[in-house]
Amino acid sequence: MKPKALLPALFCILLFAYCAARVTLLSMTHDESTTVLMFASKPWGQILANEPPSANNHILNTLLVKLFTLGGLHKVLVRLPNLLAGALFLFFTYRMATEDEKRPAWQLAGLALLAFNPYLLEFFGLARGYGLSLGFQMGSLFFARRYIREPSSGALAWSLLLAVAGAYSNFTLLNYFVALCLALNVMLLRNQRKERRASWLAANGQILLFSLLLLVLLYLPVKANLAAGAFYYGGQKGFFADTFASLTEHFISNRAYLGKHTATICTWATALLAIGAAGRHLWLWLQRRRADSGAFFSFLLGAMALSTIIQHAWLGTPYLTGRTALSFYPLMALAIWELLRATPAWAAWALTALLTANLLANANLVQSQDWWYDRYTESLTRYVAAQRQEGQHIRFGASWLFVPTIQYYRKAWGIGFFIGPNMDREVPTDKYFDYYYLHRDETAKLHPDYVPEKDFGEYRLMKLPPEKKEKPGEE
Repeated sequence: MKPKALLPALFCILLFAYCAARVTLLSMTHDESTTVLMFASKPWGQILANEPPSANNHILNTLLVKLFTLGGLHKVLVRLPNLLAGALFLFFTYRMATEDEKRPAWQLAGLALLAFNPYLLEFFGLARGYGLSLGFQMGSLFFARRYIREPSSGALAWSLLLAVAGAYSNFTLLNYFVALCLALNVMLLRNQRKERRASWLAANGQILLFSLLLLVLLYLPVKANLAAGAFYYGGQKGFFADTFASLTEHFISNRAYLGKHTATICTWATALLAIGAAGRHLWLWLQRRRADSGAFFSFLLGAMALSTIIQHAWLGTPYLTGRTALSFYPLMALAIWELLRATPAWAAWALTALLTANLLANANLVQSQDWWYDRYTESLTRYVAAQRQEGQHIRFGASWLFVPTIQYYRKAWGIGFFIGPNMDREVPTDKYFDYYYLHRDETAKLHPDYVPEKDFGEYRLMKLPPEKKEKPGEE
């Protein structure tokens, strides 16, 4: 390792330690628990075929969760595949930022642009396919850049293979795979080389091979989801409002740094910077007819955006938003970095300082942005289990949002004395449960005999006193 690259390496180690800490400290969440209980519990064949169909079944993630938890359901084992994907992401981010950039300031700025995203980092500590897909995507981008600069069958094969793995981890990366194939073709055709036709044919032979592999892997799962109407998550406003704005809002965790219009200001500023960077890269490429990595990343970003817009117009597919749009982030960051790295070192230090400040303001070891409501579910379940008297069964109810995670801990910890909870979409008005967990604003909907037992943030555990319980003949 070059001495000048030690600082980015140190930051990568710190970021990985942060992700690992979140793996061990955060409560399991709704979608993770659903992955374990509903998908990873199925036979291998059903997982591969996506039976029953669900867009929440991120197939490679589910397969790895099933494999890693053969010896037990500890949450660290459940989340380990995505933590390893985080290591992969950071490794290729480090390589991307330091391989041909010699100035320490812009090495660190490149790393910061790609990895100092608190929302993105969350998914390396959660058992969902997003972390896996991001790790594979970054590897794919690294090898694609290498191929654009110095074509070789090995670099192209690795880029395509990792793109296939990313799409198998999360279907949203199908857009990336298609855009990657298109971008590679355009770059090859535009480059003025005597061997252009031969290299184009060889490259497309590999592209066809990996496209067929992806078709074999995804045909049945995607067909099942389409038939079931499972692709419903997303937005309807437009690419800018749903995809771009949501990424910016999550990046700053909706903090009002600049007042109530912070999100709008940051969204437009980032959009102008990204569009300006991409436009400049593509314009320079058209002028000199030789592709560089900035032009490649910019074309790839534009192709992905156009792909989602066309899908929405022709098929009615929702626009990607929030976590489903994360595949756009590395490309935006790379396009911006490739533009700004031509500026003085002070600009790099200023950019790194801003990104570091935002990361420190939003980093936490207690909850995730998308499943904030599960912050206390682990401690809640442990508390209720501790209230058991010898030989007693506890009737435990909860609002539906918390049920999968409670059921996960019930199974992982071997709690056999809980009766419930059920997926209650409405707060029950009878006196069936010994304990009921819900938002504090909804406690009045319970039977008036329930009394507060313990608060968990904005949520409350309610208890039915023993003397208020209905006698067996009254039930």
